[in-house]
Amino acid sequence: MKEYWTSEVEEALAKYVRCEDNDEKNEIYTKYLHEPFQKLIDITVKRYRPDAKNYDDDTKLMLLSNLILMVDKFNPDVVLLSGRKPTGHSYCSIIVRSSIAQYTVKDARQNKNIGFDDWYKDNQEI
Repeated sequence: MKEYWTSEVEEALAKYVRCEDNDEKNEIYTKYLHEPFQKLIDITVKRYRPDAKNYDDDTKLMLLSNLILMVDKFNPDVVLLSGRKPTGHSYCSIIVRSSIAQYTVKDARQNKNIGFDDWYKDNQEI
């Protein structure tokens, strides 16, 4: 299986975050980040919500939109307490998992009218 998140994607993400020009950002996103972001969302949905039947294209587009909005807060230059730099993959994975959790709570509340505490007890694996 071909890797979807390579060092080239990691470098492109750092360049995307540092970039100020919207045209250049769009070019970087289209060329390097779109496919890995889509694959990350697909893999994360399958892993954390394998029973979810309501993750259609619109929902995945919402997850992608949230990821694009939040990825600008990633700082590839910071040094963690461990002495290592953070990876874009782990940062993006956390954003997608958090978005899935938020969507699941919202969907559960709309369909079952339950509170967060009840949902959390049933879905601690997220």
